[in-house]
Amino acid sequence: MPRKSEISKLPKDIRELITKLREQGCTLDDIIEKLGELDIDVSRSSLGRFTKKQAKIFKEIEKSRMLAESVTKQFGDKPSSDIAKVNIEILHSIILKLLIADPDGDGEINMSAKEAATLSGAIEKLSKAHKTDIDGTIRIREEAKKEALEDAAKSAEVIGKKQGLTKDTVNLIKQQILGV
Repeated sequence: MPRKSEISKLPKDIRELITKLREQGCTLDDIIEKLGELDIDVSRSSLGRFTKKQAKIFKEIEKSRMLAESVTKQFGDKPSSDIAKVNIEILHSIILKLLIADPDGDGEINMSAKEAATLSGAIEKLSKAHKTDIDGTIRIREEAKKEALEDAAKSAEVIGKKQGLTKDTVNLIKQQILGV
């Protein structure tokens, strides 16, 4: 197991300050200078490794966010219940928390093989549940469409009869307009 970095030994508020300064565009030298003002001594190389690891994590989070947006755009109009959407968002949030969990503050992604397998199983079950939900929604819509067409066909017959149309004309209208 690698030893703890200088930065990971610092208090959480100092690590957060480093992150904030880096996000504001400060260079490593600027950050070292600011830490020096606070009587905190860290090496430039240790700070560099820490910020590289953070950048890697932020890049993964950004990729995940972009993927989530893409999926939302692609499947947003498809039939699905609000509960299934919420479940996906909750699982996505849990995955992100697992991926960025950093108890040592060293920027490493910490997940055991067992946790990865459990997460994989959860994703698989959620995907199956989501597909089942979509299939059910599609089936309900198809049944509603069929009933609506049957009602329209009956109405066409009643209106056609009232208007004095022949049975052949009414059948032609039903066939050409309603597809029944």
